[in-house]
Amino acid sequence: MGIHDGHRKRMKEHFEKSGLTGFSDINALELLLFYSIPRTDTNPIAHALIDSFGSLNSVLSADIEELCKVPGVGRQTAVYLKLISETGKRQAASNTPKSKKIKNTREAAEYLKPLYLFERDEIVYMLSLDSACKILSCREIGRGDESCAGISIRKTVRQAVTSEAAQVILAHNHKSEILSPSKDDIETTKRLSTALDAVGIKLKEHIIISDTDYYSMAAEGYI
Repeated sequence: MGIHDGHRKRMKEHFEKSGLTGFSDINALELLLFYSIPRTDTNPIAHALIDSFGSLNSVLSADIEELCKVPGVGRQTAVYLKLISETGKRQAASNTPKSKKIKNTREAAEYLKPLYLFERDEIVYMLSLDSACKILSCREIGRGDESCAGISIRKTVRQAVTSEAAQVILAHNHKSEILSPSKDDIETTKRLSTALDAVGIKLKEHIIISDTDYYSMAAEGYI
């Protein structure tokens, strides 16, 4: 038995009995790395990753090339960590069927939140609904900008028409915990509402989502 085998065995047994209860972020990451880096003490690598990116969530949000820059992290491990985050995101997003009806802003926010798991970019999604509030589609319509101002109004309206929506919900994320809309967020929301109204589609809501909360632009009178 190697010098680290006993430690690995104890951590795996603890996880099998209690899940991640009692594990710090570093311990959880150390455990994940067991399955990618054999016969090596992964605790220092877990520390290096957390030190480099700040949190477990940020590690799992990092690009493959950035992960590879951390000492002890090879490309296989970087791809493995990225696969974990992408699989978790897909699993969370698939928990709610697209046939679901969205009755209010809270339900819309709960449906959309999983799409932002492990994301560092700011992303705009559009949820298309029929007249009975049943989900028709959910599409990414913008990525990478600091606000929703970078989306194409024309393409967004075309997508809403193509999905045969009667109404749509717009959402984008703020990476900080500041949820208040920017001037660009407000202006783009108004322009999109006008453009959709011209083709008989209602902009029902625009939600700003953070890691812990959400903000309703409709409730605040911006729609």
